[in-house]
Amino acid sequence: FDQLKMRPEELEEMDSLKKRTKVGIKAPVEDTAGKVNVLLQNFMQQSNIKSFTLQSDTNFIAQNASRIARALFEISLKRGWSSLALYYLTLCRSIDQRINTTQSPLRQFGSELSYHVLTAIEKSGATLEQMLDMESRELDQLSRSKGSGAKIASLLRRIPYLEADVQLKPITRSMLRVVIELRCSFTWVERWHGGAEAFWVWIEDGENEYIYHSEYILVQKSRRDDAHVLDFAIPIREPLPPQYYLRIASDTWIGSDAL
Repeated sequence: FDQLKMRPEELEEMDSLKKRTKVGIKAPVEDTAGKVNVLLQNFMQQSNIKSFTLQSDTNFIAQNASRIARALFEISLKRGWSSLALYYLTLCRSIDQRINTTQSPLRQFGSELSYHVLTAIEKSGATLEQMLDMESRELDQLSRSKGSGAKIASLLRRIPYLEADVQLKPITRSMLRVVIELRCSFTWVERWHGGAEAFWVWIEDGENEYIYHSEYILVQKSRRDDAHVLDFAIPIREPLPPQYYLRIASDTWIGSDAL
């Protein structure tokens, strides 16, 4: 981003955009790092940018920031850094979807829900898991909008989610066989899911921040009712972790992660 320099006529609007950012910025907007940070945050917040040159710079930043975050995710995954891999995957999905992690994943459905309903849901602090357990009447109260509960419940069931059945079988003192059976647990709507949905699946050790094995899964619409079986072996490392964790994360959707 070194070629993105601050133009004198952009200073006034940049100062205004900086005030809208949610994450603190140490660099001044006159510096390239400060400008990139401000424009990227405003892109994710879907702010209205008036200047044509700033609009052009924002599009350039968004396209490249997503690719950089994706590359850093793949590096972290190959190095086995579990928390960092999840962080960068979350970042590139947030950039692509133009949604902050503090906002409701229901924003991914565009104008299906009104701004008032989405804001009320976010202020409530309710998680997707909590809302999935609620009845339409309870969702009406949560969103402060009578009659919205049924619509919210329908959209919640469209967020891609995989259920997993895991079996562990010792092979030797230093090897462990893992058999994972994955099944779709969401309502497939072609408008939102297209012909396929991609997921990342990995086994991690929460104590030592290490990924033992990872796989990229592509679930085809034609096979959405079939079980997807993964069968692999992982090494048993010292010190022996108290638990192994299975992480399932959508490649593109926010809010569909499972641990």
